[in-house]
Amino acid sequence: METHSARRLCLLLLVAAAYVVANGCLIAQDSFKLPPVVHSVRASHAGPGMIEAQQPEFPAEITISNHGDKDWLQFTQAISRTRTEIVSVKLGWAYVLAGGLDFHAGELVTPAGGVAGGNSFPIPAQNVAPRADAKDFIAFVEEVTLVDGTVSNADHAKITAFYTMCCTGPNAGKVVLPPVIPRKQQNVAGGRPAPGRQGRQT
Repeated sequence: METHSARRLCLLLLVAAAYVVANGCLIAQDSFKLPPVVHSVRASHAGPGMIEAQQPEFPAEITISNHGDKDWLQFTQAISRTRTEIVSVKLGWAYVLAGGLDFHAGELVTPAGGVAGGNSFPIPAQNVAPRADAKDFIAFVEEVTLVDGTVSNADHAKITAFYTMCCTGPNAGKVVLPPVIPRKQQNVAGGRPAPGRQGRQT
């Protein structure tokens, strides 16, 4: 009889303990506050926004860029948007200043073996000096030379229009979405890449 009572008491204690633990967890969950969701790169960083311009109908476009404290284009990956082989490229960038966009171009880069249509390729550091007075920083492909000798240069007016649309007014401070891969090209120099060739790594 005593054994039965002892077992019953232990069972009641276990149930009570489980109840206390369960309620304690619920209280802890109710009192734990998650930080607000960050909707903007600028909301979590004191420095300028780092923006990769989208360049529809251009033979190449940046897909990834890495920004160091001393070089704002420390590493870049671009993708060919043309069927024809790319033999050289230049990167461009613009500091967004109070008076407008200040455009610059890097040195000519010649990828080893060229870049086949639709392939991705790396571009080395550009030694882009940081500027304390820049509100934002825009990176883009400035120049593309194809194997047939065709040279395409970025339209700075289009880069400015892209920035105005993506990152000013009601869109100021929002994260810019990465380029869509594959992107439909209509009038790109060298022709569109063949189906299944877009987005490959070299």
